[in-house]
Order: sequence, then structure tokens, then C-alpha cells
Amino acid sequence: MRKKKNIVLENIKLLTAGAKGVAIGKTEDGKTVLVSGAIPGDLVNVRVKKRNPNIMKEKQ
Repeated sequence: MRKKKNIVLENIKLLTAGAKGVAIGKTEDGKTVLVSGAIPGDLVNVRVKKRNPNIMKEKQ
């Protein structure tokens, strides 16, 4: 069985609000990060729950 890596992204600035209470930020390398329960303007550290080549969703 393959063990999943725990990826933590630090100091992500949330830029805009998205649908369903999600805030949207960008990493330094341009990937989009979706964070629930936060508001635009927040600076957050997130643990990645789901990812694909362009989008990462935080772990609740």
C-alpha cells in the first residue's frame, strides 16, 4: 500500500472569494489553492487534501 505524503503549504495569501464559501489563493509557482472557512486577505498555512496538476484543496 502506498503512503500519502502530507503536504503543508505555508504563507498562502488568499486573493478572492469563490463559490460555496471557498477562498482562492496562489502558490509561488502559480498553482491555485482552494481554502474553505477563510476570507480573502487572510494569510494561511494549509495541509493539502486533494490535488491535481493545477489545483490543490486544503484539508479540513
